[in-house]
Parts: sequence; structure tokens; C-alpha cells
Amino acid sequence: MKLEKQILVEEMKLNVHRIDENFSSNIIMSTLLPIAKKFGIPYLIHRIFK
Repeated sequence: MKLEKQILVEEMKLNVHRIDENFSSNIIMSTLLPIAKKFGIPYLIHRIFK
């Protein structure tokens, strides 16, 4: 019984860690993608046609 409880606790910790990783990567992508679109594409176009 004690071992089963420890296994469940470790599984919950792993799930929380996975959720945290996914959440933080989604926030990073949602902030970096608009910035890249705003500044990166005009820069590339300028470099191509220069």
C-alpha cells in the first residue's frame, strides 16, 4: 500500500513537471512568434533585395 502511494505521488510529480514544461514553451512560442514575424520577415526581405 505504501509503495503504491509513493508510485502515485511520483507520477503526479512527473505530470506536474510535464504540464509546466508545456505551458512555459507555449508562452515562449506565443511571445517570440509575433516578434519574429514583425521584425524577421522585413529584415529577410530587405537582405534578399539589397
